[in-house]
Amino acid sequence: MTVEHLVNLIINSETLKPEEMQQLFFNIFNLSEVDNTELLQKQITLSDILLLKLNQDDLMIAVFTQLIQSKAWHCKLIIRFLMRLNNKNHASYFKKTVEMMRNLLKNGICEDLRRKTNQPEEWFNTKRGLALFMVTMFKSKDEASDLYHLFSECISSKIRDELTSEYD
Repeated sequence: MTVEHLVNLIINSETLKPEEMQQLFFNIFNLSEVDNTELLQKQITLSDILLLKLNQDDLMIAVFTQLIQSKAWHCKLIIRFLMRLNNKNHASYFKKTVEMMRNLLKNGICEDLRRKTNQPEEWFNTKRGLALFMVTMFKSKDEASDLYHLFSECISSKIRDELTSEYD
């Protein structure tokens, strides 16, 4: 059974309530094992199927909002999801992706990951993801200004300096 087939069974299930479905996908995306590339690839596949093939945008927004609120720092997955959501329909989702990124930053992702000396790759990848987010998400000067304010408000000057010195 493929991931896509399994997802279709879950989505089309008449016995699962929407909140149960959200919790099920939250649990799947909240799984983590350090350096488990296979698990991450399956989570990315699942995310793409739900977002791009099955158009479960609201479900995915709810699941990733829950991940962010629970401080589950699955940065590759979260930042990639935000970028894919925005690219799927920029006009509809730009403000939502900025709001979700604001929550991610205000929940302390940068400070938490920077402090974890046992996971330098996670912090490096997060910085790279934040830089990509910053330079690829806007389509107008107003949106660029919104992102500038987001990063200046939600990231400490020390971390901003680190980001700009590495990705300037």
